[in-house]
Amino acid sequence: MACRDPARQLISIRRTNDGNVQRVVRERYLRNDIACGSAACRVCPPSANVRLQAKPNEGLCGKFPANHYIAPNAEVVVNQIALLEHPEIKNILIFSTVADEVEQLSLPAFERLKTLCANTTKSISCFANEFHRDTFVERNPKESKESRNLRSLVVASKWYVEHLKHAQPSPAVLILTNTDKDLALIDAPAMTVFDYVGALKTSEPLLDVLAKPSTLEDLKTSTFHYPPHLKPSVIQAGLKSAKYFQGKFHASRENYLEATVSVEGLDKSVLIQGHVSLNRAVNEDIVAIEIFPEDKWSAPSNLVLEEEPDVDAASGEASEENEENEKSRQLKDDMEKKMQQKVAKKDKQPTGKVVGIIKRNWRTYCGVLRPKTSKTSTRYVFVPADRKIPLVRVETQQGDLLQGKRIVVAIDEWPRSSKLPIGHYVKRLGEVGDKNAENEVLLLEHDVQHDKFSDAVLACLPTMPWILTDEEVKKRTDFRHLAICSVDPPGCTDIDDALHYRVLPNGNIEVGVHIADVTHFVRPGNAMDQEAASRGTTVYLVDQVLLCLFRSVHGRWIVRFLLTD
Repeated sequence: MACRDPARQLISIRRTNDGNVQRVVRERYLRNDIACGSAACRVCPPSANVRLQAKPNEGLCGKFPANHYIAPNAEVVVNQIALLEHPEIKNILIFSTVADEVEQLSLPAFERLKTLCANTTKSISCFANEFHRDTFVERNPKESKESRNLRSLVVASKWYVEHLKHAQPSPAVLILTNTDKDLALIDAPAMTVFDYVGALKTSEPLLDVLAKPSTLEDLKTSTFHYPPHLKPSVIQAGLKSAKYFQGKFHASRENYLEATVSVEGLDKSVLIQGHVSLNRAVNEDIVAIEIFPEDKWSAPSNLVLEEEPDVDAASGEASEENEENEKSRQLKDDMEKKMQQKVAKKDKQPTGKVVGIIKRNWRTYCGVLRPKTSKTSTRYVFVPADRKIPLVRVETQQGDLLQGKRIVVAIDEWPRSSKLPIGHYVKRLGEVGDKNAENEVLLLEHDVQHDKFSDAVLACLPTMPWILTDEEVKKRTDFRHLAICSVDPPGCTDIDDALHYRVLPNGNIEVGVHIADVTHFVRPGNAMDQEAASRGTTVYLVDQVLLCLFRSVHGRWIVRFLLTD
């Protein structure tokens, strides 16, 4: 029988923007009727929201061959979201504690997690452990938020195992962490995501999909190519005192050593020139900048420069100076000096440098791998399709297979000691020049939503064959007796725009414009309405159309506009 406990009071202390301390009290009601979402369950009432398989991941992992669900912690979701999105990774448990922590750590990862959970074809279940009577965990005095969240993850995982103990077979829950530092604190089955993926029996190796742990190169070498970024506390103090300014970083498409930063309140964008002043900022990052004195202002150059990495930048290893590297560096120095030559006062604009990163807006990027410089190396240089994005250093065991292919790469970090940002391989799109692969690049680079319509959207479609009822006819003006012609081209399957023309008895001319009334089928707030709002518009490519609404919705009813003269 479902029941609800009395409200729990959650008290927290926070500091407001003006420095005051505020006591926040929240009430939380705990329940015992939240469904687990597993097809193996014999306790929860039947539900349409069963997404987890009854025999999950059977024999999939060599190190953990038992049937199991995987429960990633927040660090895994933030850093390895590309792995969770992979079609061969199934039966994922996302606890609400983890989702809340992901939202605090990374909004882009949280948005991708929401999209993943909304995909009804994916075997993933979100469980509200923070609202379940048996899985809610009180935070102990002096316990850190991170420790409490980890303990909550363990409690929820153990509850799942106990809850499903009568299933045949009874599945386990395996907690995944990004590093091994948390394993000693977990008294439940747990494994690092690297050990888990390394033991998977999948159709393709997935280790390359993983974002590698921080290389800690800054601690291993004294060779730094960039100045350090300021700490957030220093940046915030500088923003308040107007020593620093916040803005969006816009890299140049023509010159990789030049960019601008748009700052609210300034009439002109701030010019950034030279790799040291750019200081590892990537296009669309939110950055903190320091503006130089007016006598050091410059003007945009007319140089067209394409980034060419030297040998040690590509390998990421210290190499002896050679003639090719020296020429490359000398050319870069000459170009930076040429950009900083004296310019007319009327051409100058505010100029500055990046002192810190407020928010990274990294996404996945499409491009190709350059041929490696060493036969034994597994490190490659990735060339993005978007010239505003810097070259990326990638390590992969599949380099030979990926040559000549369009691939997707994600950036993981950009330490001071690396001339290039460091990333990892995500997936392969197809051969360079292949029509489908190149279309996919266009859609991904311009963030055009092109997934198939979900089952929830398809459920909103009218039952076929669709019948025109007499009741609906009475609500509308019937123009079917007129000669109405479509303006859509021959062969078009969506007849949703039409015209008519007639002379009225008084001699005036009436022109009727008829547009499909899709609102008859798209109800406010339903799955189709939300999908259309997300897509925004229909996108037309040379050989395909990406519809905003499902095809059968178009052209059923007509909204008409009458123009007379």
